[in-house]
Amino acid sequence: MASYKRLVLVAGIAVAAVAATAVVPYGGVTAAPSPTVAKLKWDGESTIRNPGMGWMIYAEEFGSPLADAEEFWATVDPHVEEASVLYLRVPWSRLEPSEGRYAWDEDENYQRLVDGARERGLRLAFRVFVDSQDSHRQATPQYVFDAGAVSYPALSNPELHNPTIDDVIFREKFETFLAAFGAEYDDPARVDFIDMNTVGWWGEMHSIPGLTEQTWTDTVQWLGTA
Repeated sequence: MASYKRLVLVAGIAVAAVAATAVVPYGGVTAAPSPTVAKLKWDGESTIRNPGMGWMIYAEEFGSPLADAEEFWATVDPHVEEASVLYLRVPWSRLEPSEGRYAWDEDENYQRLVDGARERGLRLAFRVFVDSQDSHRQATPQYVFDAGAVSYPALSNPELHNPTIDDVIFREKFETFLAAFGAEYDDPARVDFIDMNTVGWWGEMHSIPGLTEQTWTDTVQWLGTA
């Protein structure tokens, strides 16, 4: 009981101290704070860049070569304020035309495209595809097949070849590329996302010859961990 009385006594002193420090104006009535008035102006035209949502600008290399950087930016600049991402969908052979030599180091036009995105406040996104269907160039670099990777001809152009997706040499070479690609672009300040589709027509993970359920499961797991 004595401890309880001491607790009540201490609490009472604390309340009294707080009351004694309160500022009470003349007349004993506490003054209310001055209200803040916000006047909103309607804006039905400006674009709010919502990260991860909204418009993206595409730079693709399927049926024709990657666009000239100067011409590309001159074309899309009127719409840049409406977008937040430059989405590059390019063949592996664009980024690594020969073994160990990368577009971000040596391809000036590619570099100007990427630099143009940064200058305009756009983040980057990527799809790197390996299937040559409807492509103007072979999507997988020739050095992969020269090293012994098993291939089959693209339906749209039999002179262009595609890798068998569970081929050991193909996977080994692609993993080496991904390590270099990751070293360059594993930067959330620059890159919004990298999609993992990669295989199949247009890098959309379909129309793959001889695909079995086990091969598909293994491939998806490999792409997620490579």
